[in-house]
Amino acid sequence: MFSLILDGVRDEINWDRMVSKKGNTQERERYYIGVMNEIITSLGGTFNTAGSQESVDFQDVTFPGLEPFHLEGKATTSGNFKLNDTMIKSNVHYMLFYVKPKVVTVELGADIIKRTTEIGSHNIVEGRKPASKETIMKEFEMLIDEAAYSVRCGVLSLFDFGQMWKRTWKFGKISCRPRPNWSITVPRKPIES
Repeated sequence: MFSLILDGVRDEINWDRMVSKKGNTQERERYYIGVMNEIITSLGGTFNTAGSQESVDFQDVTFPGLEPFHLEGKATTSGNFKLNDTMIKSNVHYMLFYVKPKVVTVELGADIIKRTTEIGSHNIVEGRKPASKETIMKEFEMLIDEAAYSVRCGVLSLFDFGQMWKRTWKFGKISCRPRPNWSITVPRKPIES
């Protein structure tokens, strides 16, 4: 089924519309999602669409006689796909649009992760055992709680707290650079009479 969807998208895609103008990648994304939607529907598929903040464009894509699957589109002009705050999911199929060479492929997330990372038992250092997931999560929470407490006490500034997150972690060809996401509620001052 993926080859039929892929062929349909390849036939319909207008590569001129895939070039982002002034960094407006959302316009491009809306376009290729529309094309994918049209092709899946024309082939007799049904699906659930993602909400505005959900990470998978087409959820539970269903064709008669086939197991449902998830499908997400990603596009790049540089070869470097920007994932923003969502990592590739192993059970999702990704339609990858390489805009400059005008190539579209489909690949399972697990396969993407496998061939782009350096994750695995070959990284184990003799004599060192990694901590459990539960231990790491608990210690991370304790560290962040301590950092937040230090900000409230004036030891760290809000700026210092934000800077703690600005470091790039590499896992082969995948990198993660967390970024602070601040928001502020400013109460309105009373109007002086």
